[in-house]
Amino acid sequence: MSNYIKPCEKKMNNLLISLGFEEKKINDLKVYNHKDSYYKFTFVEGLGGVVLEYAVNLNDAKKNLYEDCEIFRTDKDSEQQVFNDMENILRKYYLE
Repeated sequence: MSNYIKPCEKKMNNLLISLGFEEKKINDLKVYNHKDSYYKFTFVEGLGGVVLEYAVNLNDAKKNLYEDCEIFRTDKDSEQQVFNDMENILRKYYLE
Protein backbone atom coordinates (compact mmCIF):
# COMPACT_ATOMS: atom_id res chain seq x y z
CA MET A 1 0.00 0.00 0.00
CA SER A 2 2.92 2.39 0.57
CA ASN A 3 3.45 2.75 -3.20
CA TYR A 4 -0.20 3.74 -3.46
CA ILE A 5 -0.18 6.58 -0.91
CA LYS A 6 1.54 9.45 -2.74
CA PRO A 7 -0.39 9.18 -6.04
CA CYS A 8 -3.59 8.62 -4.09
CA GLU A 9 -3.02 11.73 -1.93
CA LYS A 10 -2.65 13.89 -5.03
CA LYS A 11 -5.82 12.48 -6.61
CA MET A 12 -7.80 12.89 -3.38
CA ASN A 13 -6.58 16.48 -3.11
CA ASN A 14 -7.65 17.18 -6.70
CA LEU A 15 -11.04 15.54 -6.11
CA LEU A 16 -11.77 17.55 -2.97
CA ILE A 17 -10.68 20.83 -4.54
CA SER A 18 -12.85 20.13 -7.60
CA LEU A 19 -15.83 19.55 -5.27
CA GLY A 20 -15.34 22.92 -3.59
CA PHE A 21 -13.40 21.95 -0.48
CA GLU A 22 -10.70 24.40 0.59
CA GLU A 23 -7.27 23.07 1.50
CA LYS A 24 -5.91 24.22 4.89
CA LYS A 25 -3.00 23.41 7.19
CA ILE A 26 -3.88 22.72 10.81
CA ASN A 27 -1.22 21.40 13.18
CA ASP A 28 1.02 20.80 10.14
CA LEU A 29 -1.58 18.47 8.62
CA LYS A 30 -3.33 18.95 5.32
CA VAL A 31 -7.06 19.15 5.94
CA TYR A 32 -10.03 20.29 3.90
CA ASN A 33 -12.66 22.81 4.93
CA HIS A 34 -16.25 22.81 3.74
CA LYS A 35 -19.09 24.73 5.38
CA ASP A 36 -17.09 25.24 8.60
CA SER A 37 -16.39 21.50 8.96
CA TYR A 38 -12.97 19.95 8.52
CA TYR A 39 -12.00 16.69 6.84
CA LYS A 40 -8.82 14.70 6.50
CA PHE A 41 -7.76 11.36 5.09
CA THR A 42 -5.65 8.86 6.99
CA PHE A 43 -4.05 5.84 5.34
CA VAL A 44 -4.34 2.77 7.57
CA GLU A 45 -2.37 -0.17 6.27
CA GLY A 46 -3.95 -2.57 8.77
CA LEU A 47 -7.38 -1.75 7.32
CA GLY A 48 -6.09 -1.86 3.77
CA GLY A 49 -7.52 1.52 3.01
CA VAL A 50 -8.10 5.19 3.55
CA VAL A 51 -10.25 6.61 6.34
CA LEU A 52 -12.15 9.86 5.83
CA GLU A 53 -12.25 11.72 9.15
CA TYR A 54 -14.44 14.65 10.14
CA ALA A 55 -14.19 17.47 12.72
CA VAL A 56 -17.35 19.46 13.32
CA ASN A 57 -15.54 22.82 13.61
CA LEU A 58 -12.16 24.56 13.60
CA ASN A 59 -11.71 24.23 17.35
CA ASP A 60 -12.16 20.44 17.18
CA ALA A 61 -9.81 20.26 14.18
CA LYS A 62 -7.13 22.18 16.09
CA LYS A 63 -7.53 19.71 18.98
CA ASN A 64 -7.35 16.81 16.49
CA LEU A 65 -10.82 15.64 17.52
CA TYR A 66 -11.81 13.90 14.31
CA GLU A 67 -14.41 11.17 13.98
CA ASP A 68 -14.11 8.37 11.44
CA CYS A 69 -16.71 8.79 8.70
CA GLU A 70 -15.94 6.42 5.85
CA ILE A 71 -13.42 3.73 5.02
CA PHE A 72 -12.37 3.26 1.41
CA ARG A 73 -10.78 -0.16 0.87
CA THR A 74 -7.83 0.28 -1.44
CA ASP A 75 -6.88 -3.38 -1.14
CA LYS A 76 -10.23 -4.65 -2.45
CA ASP A 77 -11.25 -2.17 -5.15
CA SER A 78 -9.55 -0.73 -8.19
CA GLU A 79 -8.14 2.76 -7.84
CA GLN A 80 -10.84 4.16 -10.12
CA GLN A 81 -13.57 2.47 -8.07
CA VAL A 82 -12.14 3.94 -4.85
CA PHE A 83 -12.27 7.46 -6.30
CA ASN A 84 -15.74 6.94 -7.74
CA ASP A 85 -16.93 5.80 -4.31
CA MET A 86 -15.25 8.78 -2.63
CA GLU A 87 -16.85 11.25 -4.99
CA ASN A 88 -20.29 9.67 -4.67
CA ILE A 89 -20.18 9.59 -0.87
CA LEU A 90 -18.78 13.13 -0.59
CA ARG A 91 -21.50 14.47 -2.89
CA LYS A 92 -24.32 12.53 -1.21
CA TYR A 93 -23.49 13.01 2.47
CA TYR A 94 -21.12 15.94 2.86
CA LEU A 95 -21.92 18.47 0.15
CA GLU A 96 -25.69 18.68 0.51
